[in-house]
Amino acid sequence: MNTALKIEKTLAYVLYFSGFYALFKAIRNSSRNVRILTYHSITDDSGNMVTRDSFDRQMDYLSVNYVPISFSEFLEGSKGNSVRKKSIIVTLDDGYMDNYANAYPILKKHNIPAMIFPLAGSIDRERMLGWSEMKEMGEPIAFGAHTMTHPVLSKLPKKDAEKEIVGSKEVLEKGLSRKVDVFAYPYGSRADFNEETKSIVRRNFSCAVTTIPGVNDLDNDLFELRRIGCSHENDFIVFKVKVSGALSPFIKLYRKGE
Repeated sequence: MNTALKIEKTLAYVLYFSGFYALFKAIRNSSRNVRILTYHSITDDSGNMVTRDSFDRQMDYLSVNYVPISFSEFLEGSKGNSVRKKSIIVTLDDGYMDNYANAYPILKKHNIPAMIFPLAGSIDRERMLGWSEMKEMGEPIAFGAHTMTHPVLSKLPKKDAEKEIVGSKEVLEKGLSRKVDVFAYPYGSRADFNEETKSIVRRNFSCAVTTIPGVNDLDNDLFELRRIGCSHENDFIVFKVKVSGALSPFIKLYRKGE
């Protein structure tokens, strides 16, 4: 476990056992905001990924303590300032095959919608989702764009960034015969995208997610939505504290103010 995760765990335990976590959760749950969780691979085959059992337990917890919603519901609600209390969105980045084999059955079991952000240039490659699996999942699984090849967009010339962003949308929409209106910035820290990137995304999508930690209030920039990262190194107590949003202000401190 690296230093940042050790700090994260220590803070989570302090917040949890001091009672501050419960207070923060109650305050957050009484207001209208949305938490967006980030996952990647869900598998028992690697010690570096969230396992099926952990994911199952976490989804069970969300189904009881929060209100899982889709991005469509969030976007519709944000127009009228009417997002439901305790709203939470589950996302999975990169489009691994185990999202279909392992995560999808668990999401169905708990009746939780989710959005997968596949790399458009990696569809049908080894270990990655193929078109047949993506089409089979259907609702309540939705798909968002995550570029063609996962570059750091802020380092690309505008022309190349546009090809990555718009190209991924076009590939997904053609392959799925569905509108794709949500984008995930690769890597997603504040240094990984810029105003030029955002302007391209804004012209082509309805919102975009980052990896900047935090909970989203209704006045947040829809093209800089914050997410809560779910790591295999987070035990269940850390998971509960992170999902509440109580840990996000502290994470920002060691991630240079994000």
